[in-house]
Amino acid sequence: MEKYRDLYGSVSIFDIRKQYQIKLLTESIEWGYIRRALHSVKIASTCMCCGAIDSLEVDHILPKSIYPKLAFDISNLQILCCNCNSDKSNTDYTDYRNEEQKVKSESLTSNAWIKELNKRWISSLSQKEIFKKDKPKVDVKPLDSFELSDDELKIVMKISGQLDKWFFWKVKMIKKTNVSMFNKFCSIAIAKNRVEPRSFMSSVTQQVDSWLKNRKTI
Repeated sequence: MEKYRDLYGSVSIFDIRKQYQIKLLTESIEWGYIRRALHSVKIASTCMCCGAIDSLEVDHILPKSIYPKLAFDISNLQILCCNCNSDKSNTDYTDYRNEEQKVKSESLTSNAWIKELNKRWISSLSQKEIFKKDKPKVDVKPLDSFELSDDELKIVMKISGQLDKWFFWKVKMIKKTNVSMFNKFCSIAIAKNRVEPRSFMSSVTQQVDSWLKNRKTI
């Protein structure tokens, strides 16, 4: 039975727009590596809170939404089942690790890759996001105006939960354009009331293809 579910994707946390980094952190390549690192030292095979053996997840002891600098800090992570993780609120800072588990966690802090990740992550939090200009130029609005509103983001996230291959399709579309253009196309699809999974994906795909075609003619 699989104890560690592979929920992470194939996009770097540093390629995700800053305002969505914390929400989408667990879908990043870096989070996948952190989970596998914890699994490699056999930090726990059961939930550290209730002892459950199924649906284990990596939990932030100090919530990442309040302490973003500790998002990839090994000493701030513990293993909980999905139920205990869901019940643990942002005001609950309980550390369920025993001394042996803490020692195993600390053994990873000297890992060069993890140290470099934390250094780069903390540095990136203080940097202002820079938008690259499209080449060649296209007659469109400035890229930084293509943000998804909170309501639009909720719709896209709802749709994403209904598509088996949503994440990989999303990455493919972003690679063809960029995150900002992808957000624009999602906004257009939502405005056209194409909120059913398949029609939404079809609408965005058509817009991407049309955009690429226009680029080639410029």
